[in-house]
Amino acid sequence: MLLQIRENLGKDPSPSLGLVDSQSVKSMSVTDFKGFVSNKNVKGRKRFIITDTLDFIISLVITQGNIGERAGAKLAIEKLGNRFVRLTKILADQGFDGVEFITQIEENFNIVLEVVAQVLGIKGFQVIPKR
Repeated sequence: MLLQIRENLGKDPSPSLGLVDSQSVKSMSVTDFKGFVSNKNVKGRKRFIITDTLDFIISLVITQGNIGERAGAKLAIEKLGNRFVRLTKILADQGFDGVEFITQIEENFNIVLEVVAQVLGIKGFQVIPKR
């Protein structure tokens, strides 16, 4: 269905660029499937989402909250499998930075992970270039 929607919008069925991010979600359930996210001070779960440039979700992984950004991103990229043959680059924020991690993604999945840095001198919310 996603491929058909992309075609109807004049895009190639397979995206060539993705965007990855995570979101911490507070969980009050009694399940053990939750963890403490220390930098957000939240006990719950994390969602790792990869979208295409049209904001369609192409990969979604839900983990315990204590899973790190890199580990969660790797799970989301693994879940992509070989469904999108044109996907060659994924943009990420600074939470996914790390030379060893970026190299590992490129070698294992043949995908370039590009970390987009914040613009210096600007505080608070800002639209990050290329995102």
